[in-house]
Amino acid sequence: MVSKAITAAGAENGRATVMSKSGFLPRPKSGSGSNVLSILFSIFLILGGLSGRYVLRGTNSSGALVVVGFLFLIWDIVSARSRKAAEEKADAEFAARYSRMRKEEKAVGIDERELPGDVSIRISCDKSLAALDVGPRLNGRDMTKNIKDREFTGTTRHVKNIVSFTGLDLTAVFEIPEESGEIVLELFKDKSGIGIAVPGEVTLTAQPEA
Repeated sequence: MVSKAITAAGAENGRATVMSKSGFLPRPKSGSGSNVLSILFSIFLILGGLSGRYVLRGTNSSGALVVVGFLFLIWDIVSARSRKAAEEKADAEFAARYSRMRKEEKAVGIDERELPGDVSIRISCDKSLAALDVGPRLNGRDMTKNIKDREFTGTTRHVKNIVSFTGLDLTAVFEIPEESGEIVLELFKDKSGIGIAVPGEVTLTAQPEA
């Protein structure tokens, strides 16, 4: 089941926020290598016991080694299936989240209003976010990462914009006034979840629950 993004727009201290209780890591990597090694080791124990050349330490019994090998093999197979199921679930959640994000980006892209010139968009990341691998996108394009300053940058000429993340179930749709200079967005984390705050001069469009 894909976790729902909880969004709430509200003005506070001259800014509005969009919150999400769902923080996701990037697409999970497969860990099948360790399972293969465990299964091979279990088979080695079984074959060693059946050959009579090896015994279970403390029992001096080849049969006991075979039993232990089979128990390990069963455990390895169950663990491998559980891990595969977890990976498939995570992949399905990632695919659903990415598809939803792309649809939102396309919907915003329909708006053809433009600003007189380029406006810089900067996302400043809170120190409570240990990793910066959140994959921010401005209007469907990856933003430039600056690890030293813990921020991402991009530019836009569109009045209506969307910031989305491949690593978070979080989007923010906002409109920029014509007289804007640099727009600074703040990505933060607190007890409520992960959110992005926009300055007061920006008009934020609240997004419905996913």
